[in-house]
Amino acid sequence: MSRYDIVLLDADGTLFDFDRSEREALRETFSVLELPFSEEIYSDYHATNQGYWKRLERGEVSVSELKLCRFRDLFIHHGLWRDPEWTQEIYEGYLSRMIFEFEDALPACRQLKTIARLFIVTNGMTCVQTGKFALSSIPDLMENIFISEQLGAQKPNRKYFDRVFASIDSFCLEKTLIVGDSLTSDIQGGLNAGIDTCWVNRTGASAVGLNLRPTFEISTLRQLPPIVTKGSIDNFVKPF
Repeated sequence: MSRYDIVLLDADGTLFDFDRSEREALRETFSVLELPFSEEIYSDYHATNQGYWKRLERGEVSVSELKLCRFRDLFIHHGLWRDPEWTQEIYEGYLSRMIFEFEDALPACRQLKTIARLFIVTNGMTCVQTGKFALSSIPDLMENIFISEQLGAQKPNRKYFDRVFASIDSFCLEKTLIVGDSLTSDIQGGLNAGIDTCWVNRTGASAVGLNLRPTFEISTLRQLPPIVTKGSIDNFVKPF
């Protein structure tokens, strides 16, 4: 019997390289708009977008405000003149068709599928997430996928998790683990919901100052199956 029967997996940044998808979608969008694209512009957009998602997590902005204001702010900062709403439509279209799996994601999910029930829990737009997931075989291994826009709440809000839990048959709080790369979304959300947490820290980031203590911290999904099975991290994990 495994330590955890239910594993909630974040999508972007955990299973999929969202930064790469974001960069390529923005590059294609700027090409359509006949605007110059550079790493500086991408970096500014990424920071602005992240800022708005953090505000959304705190309930300070709406999804519609996030969609438009991130491009409005970017254009104002760089002195560019395009319609943010039109830009959002183009960008959303490209983003929904770009997905890049981390190399450890599919092997980990295949192994986890043999020992636990798997679910994706993701903050995002329904049309974007469903479009991307259709291009990957990873979602086929999931029992269900919970997208924040469909649930009407975002991680780390307790309402999001309450709606997820209510949709899972034979749900058990003590036998559930959430796995994700975001301390403020996935780990804080898991703490809010009263479940164990596993932080996927691929970059060696520091959690100092955030006052968050995940149950586990891993640098690769190769470390996840022993956690789900035994509730502990092996000192040495063989590659898949």
